[in-house]
Amino acid sequence: MARKMRYYRTAALLGPQEQHAAYRAKRRRPIKVPWQLVVVLVSLIGLGLWVGMSNAWYLEWDDISVVGVTSLEAGYHIRKASDLWGYHRFMLKPKTAQTALVAALPEYKDIGIHCGLFPTRCRIEVTQRTPVMAWSSPPESFWVDDNWVLYPVLGDRPDLPVVNGPVPVMSETYTDTVKGVYLGIQSLSALGVKSDALDYVPQRGLVWTDPEGRRVAFGVGPHMAPRLKMYEVLIRHCAAEGIHPQVVDARFPGGATYSEDRTW
Repeated sequence: MARKMRYYRTAALLGPQEQHAAYRAKRRRPIKVPWQLVVVLVSLIGLGLWVGMSNAWYLEWDDISVVGVTSLEAGYHIRKASDLWGYHRFMLKPKTAQTALVAALPEYKDIGIHCGLFPTRCRIEVTQRTPVMAWSSPPESFWVDDNWVLYPVLGDRPDLPVVNGPVPVMSETYTDTVKGVYLGIQSLSALGVKSDALDYVPQRGLVWTDPEGRRVAFGVGPHMAPRLKMYEVLIRHCAAEGIHPQVVDARFPGGATYSEDRTW
């Protein structure tokens, strides 16, 4: 029976393997960076420096345009109040600036700011309020626009009707009160009662000082003809009775009341 031969590993057999491993370990291939990648990296760095440092990306004073104003002075004040100039394009906050302008410039009812990406420019568009009435509340004076907003007087407008008295308190009825005062003045003016003889009294609305010096309360709103008629009827009745009223309240449809004492 033939014997099975056994073979044993020897150092002679392992030696060449170790030499190949050592050879592989010592071999280093150089790193090759594609020139396309280098170009891209350099371009990105250059672009970043240009965007971050170039004046073209910063908003200068002359880069702000204002549309909707009638004078250079008004445009100057709007630019200044916006506080936009000097900022980098990516640091601009048009919405914040718009909110600041609305608070600082109540004489404008619509304010919009539009900023382009590049070149860095901003356009401020405003719509000025149109006054329909003047309100004198010493030491301050206001104009009232057709949305019933009071704002500081901006010039001389003798053509506007004027009401004297305290400004209504801000509340849910504020707008209705201011509108009612304006409509009341318009109605009374059409009936021959001049606005410069009218005052606003919070509890009684429009109060007229008639040619005899009497104080006549008409309230507010457009329906002044029947109230003026009630006043005239009451005055004729009082004259026939030898009564000399000092105040007349003609606000209510049920009839006018009077007092011989000047209680208000």
